[in-house]
Amino acid sequence: MLCEFSRQVGVYAAKLRKLVLYRPRTVSMDFKTRKEWHNHAGNCASLPLRRYRPSSLSDLREIVTEAERAQVRVRAVGSSHSWSDVAMTPDFLVDPDGLNQVLSLDASVLKNGISTSHLVEVESGVTVRQLNEHLDRHGLALANMGGYDGQTIAGVTATSTHGSGLKFGPLTDAVRSIDLVDGTGRICRVEPHDGPTDEVKYRSKYSNERELISRDADFNAVAVGLGCFGLIYSMIVEVTDAFWLNEERKRSTWEAVRVELQQGDVLSTNDHYELLLNPYAIDGVHTCLVTTRKRTEPPSHLPSDKLRRNVLSEFLSSLFITGRILRFLFNHGPRSTPQRIDAGILGLCDDGYTNKSYKVFNIGIANNLPGLSAEYGFALDDQSYISAIEQLLNVAAEAARVGDVYQAGPIAVRFVRSCPYYLSPQFERNTVMVEIIAVTGTKGAEDMYYRYEKAAIEKCGRPHWGQLHHMSNADTVKRLYPSVEQWITVRRRFDPQGRFDAPFTHRLGL
Repeated sequence: MLCEFSRQVGVYAAKLRKLVLYRPRTVSMDFKTRKEWHNHAGNCASLPLRRYRPSSLSDLREIVTEAERAQVRVRAVGSSHSWSDVAMTPDFLVDPDGLNQVLSLDASVLKNGISTSHLVEVESGVTVRQLNEHLDRHGLALANMGGYDGQTIAGVTATSTHGSGLKFGPLTDAVRSIDLVDGTGRICRVEPHDGPTDEVKYRSKYSNERELISRDADFNAVAVGLGCFGLIYSMIVEVTDAFWLNEERKRSTWEAVRVELQQGDVLSTNDHYELLLNPYAIDGVHTCLVTTRKRTEPPSHLPSDKLRRNVLSEFLSSLFITGRILRFLFNHGPRSTPQRIDAGILGLCDDGYTNKSYKVFNIGIANNLPGLSAEYGFALDDQSYISAIEQLLNVAAEAARVGDVYQAGPIAVRFVRSCPYYLSPQFERNTVMVEIIAVTGTKGAEDMYYRYEKAAIEKCGRPHWGQLHHMSNADTVKRLYPSVEQWITVRRRFDPQGRFDAPFTHRLGL
């Protein structure tokens, strides 16, 4: 162990020497040193050698070129919303918040006959919230989204973030084209074979300055690329006309919902369907909140309380002290955890909320509560996910019985259509995403995640890369993601020197 520590110190010192020896400095853009980075939850932190805030495509290329000179790695961090170490790096860290513009779509390089009315080009640092606001002003909307809108568009698509509803795949499905700087400093536009860009027009405009790659195999790797193929500058996103949704949140039990899921109708009769359930049984049943959403016409005579979320739950979530109170209650009265989760779930019941789609998708101020989360995707079509959920409930019950250790939060269940992206949890199978939520700082929470992960992987649950997980076995990754070798093969062409490696990629054998 001492030898390994000495080796690591030597490697890090060599990197520092390379940086110090640069005279004169060749990078024209500003950067910061000794500026700590941590994710939004505070459970991941690093002290990168340099921290950049680029604002152009040329800036990104300059960063990659400088990283090559210094023989260090590069990592973009998005909005730092991930609970996992996917964004961590000890070398060059790239903050994309300077790349926050909605661009003018360059129709001159697109194929003849391509309709541009529902195509939008955005820089990688644009957040989902910023994109929603832009789209709303133009009568447009994302077809689907998750429950939070603070992530960057590049971050949500690169990790296969999703909403709920079997009509919809992950948000990555909206991406039609990706512009990036790869590990060699090359500027590439990557698309599927039926992408919107015309090769002749593109080559005529950019000659050898840029390369268009229109291959499904490449796009299916890059689209959910985990930041490993290059620094993304922009992407073309396909959107839809603006629409309104009606949402209902009703109390039920897992035991009753399980029967409905086995029958299958609830997934086909609702545009969006998801569950929030208590991992602990009270009087023999697990309380469950069933949320359904359906398209509706803009309302004309609804009362005002139907045009906003539950006022009480929104108010309590908005209080800064609420998280501290929850943490205190869970830590000092662990055996009351089941009842407290029940009370929280019941407080979310709502017999009707109607608004523009992006406002309904966003779960609201509750996003501000301090929490940790892990999520796993299970196969839907053979209904094995039902036994997987039951196994997770058994894990919770056993830890509580044996050691008074509780998960301080509910379990969320969402349903997502299959997709072709090699490292997506939804790769080639309709998927049930099961998210395990806990209040940050509660005793035993992180230990519980190890127990849950063991059970989830035994049931072939694929982890959401942006959520908390502890996998460190390349063979396990290959078993769960059968096309990981294709992903790695494509990556070697885009990043032959491993310029976008990170502790995350080494841990997983990527």
